[in-house]
Amino acid sequence: RWDRWTDGSDLRPDEPAVRAESKRRHDEAAERERERKARQKEKREQAATSSARKRKKSVDSSGGEVGMSDDAASDGNVAASKSKTAKRRKVAASPTAASTKKSKQASSAGGSKAKSAGPPSKECVQSALEACCSLPFTLRTILVDDKAKITRLGRYVASGYDDVRSVPNWTPPRMVHALPSALPVKIVLKQFWKERKKAIKDKAKAAVIRMAKNKEKEEGSDYSDLEADDIAGIKERQAAEETKWKIFLQGILDLFDEALAPFLLYNQERTHYLAARMDPKVLKMDEDGDGGGAVERKPSDVYGVEHLLRLFVRLPQIVASSGANTPLFPNRASLVSFAECTSELIVYLQKNKTTCFKGRYREPKEIEWTREEAEVVKHCAVSG
Repeated sequence: RWDRWTDGSDLRPDEPAVRAESKRRHDEAAERERERKARQKEKREQAATSSARKRKKSVDSSGGEVGMSDDAASDGNVAASKSKTAKRRKVAASPTAASTKKSKQASSAGGSKAKSAGPPSKECVQSALEACCSLPFTLRTILVDDKAKITRLGRYVASGYDDVRSVPNWTPPRMVHALPSALPVKIVLKQFWKERKKAIKDKAKAAVIRMAKNKEKEEGSDYSDLEADDIAGIKERQAAEETKWKIFLQGILDLFDEALAPFLLYNQERTHYLAARMDPKVLKMDEDGDGGGAVERKPSDVYGVEHLLRLFVRLPQIVASSGANTPLFPNRASLVSFAECTSELIVYLQKNKTTCFKGRYREPKEIEWTREEAEVVKHCAVSG
C-alpha cells in the first residue's frame, strides 16, 4: 500500500495526532450545540411563564368575571354573540347600509377603471415587453446565424480582418440580404391574419353551437329558438376580436417601418440600406402591371422576417428610448392586448419557421462596402 511505512504500520506517523485533534473539535462543537439548545429551552419556558402570569392578572382584574361559574360564563357568551349577530343583520337589512355598500362598490370599480384607463408606467411597459418578446431557442438560433453572416469581417480568421499581405484580391467575406425579400414582413403578417381570422370565426361558430345545445338541454328548443340578442352578442365579440387584431398588426407594420433604419440594422448593413434606397427595382413596385402605377415600397414590403425578430428583441429598448406613453400603449388595456398578440405571433413564427424564413443572401457589391472594407481592399491592391 502507498501509506504503509517501513515499520509495517498502515498509519502514517502523524495520523493519531490528527485523529485526536479532530475528535477534540467534534466534542467542542457538540458541547456548544447542547448549550445553545439549553438556552433556547430556557427562553421558551420564561416566555410561557410570563404569558401565563399576564392571563391570570387580566382575569383577576375583570370584575364581571369574578365569582361567575363556568356555565354562567358560557351562557353569557352565547347570548352576547346572538345579540351581536342580530344587530349585524338589522344593520345589513337597513336601506342606509345597502346604499353605503353600493357606493363602496361603485367607488372601487371606478378606481379600478381609472387605474386601467391611465397610461402605463415606464417600468410596467418594460417588464411586459420583456416578457412577451422573449424568443424561443429555435428563433434565437436564426438570429444568431443571420448576424454571423452579416457581420463577418475576416474570411480566414475568427475575429478582425484578414492579413491582406497573404490574401491577394481580397473581398469582404460577409453577406447581405437579397432585396426585396422573397417573403417580406407584410406578406407574413397577412398570412398570419388569415389564420387568426379563420380561428375567430370558428370560435364564434362554436359559441353558437354551444349556446344552442345549452338551450336545448334546459328548454327543449333547437337552433331556431336562439334569441337575436344572443347571436348579436356573439357577433359583437367576434367583431371586437377582429378589430383588436387589425389594430395590432397595423401597429406592428408602422413600428417596423419607422424603427428599421435607426434600430434594426447592423453597422455593416448601413451602406446596403442606402444602396437599396437608390435602387428603383427595390423601392418601386408596379401595382397595375403596366408600369404607370409604380409606388414606393415601405421597409415591410422589402425586408424579411429576420428583421422582424430583431424588432421583438429590441422593442423594450425602443420603447424606453421613446418614452412609455407611446401611441401603441395609451392605457394599460392596450399594453395587455399588445403583449398577448405579440406572444401569439411569436408562436406562429416558431411553428411555421420553415415557411416564414426565406433568407436569401449574396455577396455585397462594391457600392455596398463599408469604409473599412474599402480601405482593406485598396491596401490589398497596393500590396499586390
